[in-house]
Amino acid sequence: MNKKILFIDDDANLLEGYKRNLRTFFEIETANSAKEGLEKIIAGGNYSVVIADMRMPETDGIKFLSMVKEKNPDIVRMMLTGNADIDTAINAVNDGNIFRFLTKPCAPEILKKSIDDGVEQNRLIISEKELMQKTLLGIIKILSEILSIVNATAFGRAIRVTKMAVKIAEKLKLKDILKVELASMLSHIGCISIPEDILERYFLGLDLMPGEADTLKSYTKMGFELLSKIPRLEQVAKIIYYQEKYFNGTGYPKDDLKEESLPIESRILKILLDFDTLSIKNSKKEALEIMKNKRSLYDTKVLDILAEIIIEEEKSIRAVNISNVNINDLKDRMMLAEDVYTKSGKLLLPKGLEVTSYLKTRLINYAKNIGVKEPLKVSF
Repeated sequence: MNKKILFIDDDANLLEGYKRNLRTFFEIETANSAKEGLEKIIAGGNYSVVIADMRMPETDGIKFLSMVKEKNPDIVRMMLTGNADIDTAINAVNDGNIFRFLTKPCAPEILKKSIDDGVEQNRLIISEKELMQKTLLGIIKILSEILSIVNATAFGRAIRVTKMAVKIAEKLKLKDILKVELASMLSHIGCISIPEDILERYFLGLDLMPGEADTLKSYTKMGFELLSKIPRLEQVAKIIYYQEKYFNGTGYPKDDLKEESLPIESRILKILLDFDTLSIKNSKKEALEIMKNKRSLYDTKVLDILAEIIIEEEKSIRAVNISNVNINDLKDRMMLAEDVYTKSGKLLLPKGLEVTSYLKTRLINYAKNIGVKEPLKVSF
């Protein structure tokens, strides 16, 4: 359990008193100002509870605790002050979302009990967050596996896009990288509603009939409708809904959103989806040039970062060990170096997938009942 506590007060004597009285129960750190306290939090102090005085020279405790909430909402916030009027308490609760409002002087046993409660509250917050994240990742894994069964080509495209989207998000220093990753992994979940032959021709860069093109456009709407029903995936659903819309407002869906009003994650995906399609018949450099000649369609800062990543990848190409193995010899952590096909020529799994027990079981079942072309090429 995290028992790291941060006290902020401009009275040095009080801070020393807190250390003496509480150091046997908690890991106490102190700061003499709101600025110093915020710097410690930003630096990754990993505090479970932050306790601030109300009156400080630079800013008041309410504003400070509001900033703490913005920087790290998991930290439990408390106020310890001699200014105990009702308006201060109400503002602290409403604006700073404090867990406890304590008045000076505070009896040591009351202060300790309040901090104990704060530490426990922090534990509950972290536990719930971890549980929700594991639940979401479990759901997404299942949905991805369903997509891999329904259409391996769409699944492979999602895998390729995900790897690049995460790299772009990191270079853009986006706060929520996980949201980008989830949206990319599920970017093609709506393809389960599209006839497989239309998807196959589209992903191969072949022309579609007008009616088929209209049908294809509906995959983002289907993805939105599926995911928006799952708690905490509403934002991911919106990203997918707008992933086929261009920066200038053209594309799908046909509404007024454009430019900076489009989710940045959707702008990333649109560029990567078009890049992936163009790369079927062109080299990566040629695909980039085609897109650069249509810069009005894309968020240029994202497009420039993609070009930067492509150059970095070319410079860092290194030799990898490629081996031919039979299905029964597959090991966890190996990577499929080539697409895997059934004996009838149907794509079963795209290259780039990491071997897992689930993937191996699936291949074994297909080999027994349908037939899989062996050996498989893997890298490790």
